[in-house]
Amino acid sequence: MLDTIKAIGSKALGLGRAVLSMGLKPISHFIDHNFRDKVTPVAGSVLYCDLWLGAEHSGIHVEQGRISNIEVTGIADSEVKFSDASDFTSKSTFGKSIYVSSNKHGAVGNAHVAEHAANSVGEAAFYGVIFSNCHTFSRRCISHAPDRANFFDKTINFFKGLVDLEWEPGIRALKADARNHLGASKWLLWDLNQQ
Repeated sequence: MLDTIKAIGSKALGLGRAVLSMGLKPISHFIDHNFRDKVTPVAGSVLYCDLWLGAEHSGIHVEQGRISNIEVTGIADSEVKFSDASDFTSKSTFGKSIYVSSNKHGAVGNAHVAEHAANSVGEAAFYGVIFSNCHTFSRRCISHAPDRANFFDKTINFFKGLVDLEWEPGIRALKADARNHLGASKWLLWDLNQQ
């Protein structure tokens, strides 16, 4: 009985996050575009853009505007490829809006993350919408950076994750890894006008 109640509560929380996330995204994008700072990614920055219905696409900034990311090549097939900002956001409902792992000083990344992402180009793999997707690839790249968070930081990050409006578990886990390995405490828009 308790397991059934937990399962129902978990599904309700997920549905509530999804509805809230989709409803707030246009407002969030307006604020981000007009009032918040913008950054230029560094090597090893984690990037993501919103697609449709609350889904996101993620990848790793390698250098000079090149993004290593998963591209679907067929039914359940994918390949790691380089993209530019236009390719990366080609399926986005919000245009060329790319969020960058950042902190109070600006964009954050790691050279080991960028190196692993670049060396992965050309790898083909199974693609699943829920697992083995772009977030899985980005998390695998982030794991090549040292874990910077101590127990206290991880505890705080755990609770931040609970109140994160992202409904999809893959992007929540990606953001948690970016906090723990890169020190990403915020996500700011890429200032594409500076490129």
